Amino acid sequence: MVEIFPYQTFSEFKYAFLNFKDPDEPELKMDLPEVVPEPDVEKMPPGFGVVIPGPITFLYDRFSRRGKALRNYQNVLRQEELAIRAALVVNPQVIERLTGLKDRVEINAFLIHCGITDEYVVNTRETEVYARIIACYETYVADGK
Repeated sequence: MVEIFPYQTFSEFKYAFLNFKDPDEPELKMDLPEVVPEPDVEKMPPGFGVVIPGPITFLYDRFSRRGKALRNYQNVLRQEELAIRAALVVNPQVIERLTGLKDRVEINAFLIHCGITDEYVVNTRETEVYARIIACYETYVADGK
């Protein structure tokens, strides 16, 4: 059954249309993260914004123990990230499927023999890495290890 309502003016119709609630429409709960607007730089008081380090800060970061420790820490974080990404491609289960090696010690010896680095694994396509592992396994077996 359709109900027809006459409206006297367009503004009444617009108000009724904008405030219309469909009783059959389900409510969607999408659990989206809250959108945080970026701060308006023009409305910020002076003194806020981009900080440009000066030459003294550069020299301090370059030659101090703290700066050296920070650089070493960043290198360690990069190496850990590379190792995590490489472990998704080359891990003991993959080596076992490709070569048939089952012992962890033997798998580690094989990986040392191949010399495949995390950088190589991350920067090369998986098929090329697997082809290199298979070729390296053939030389590993031929060497009698």
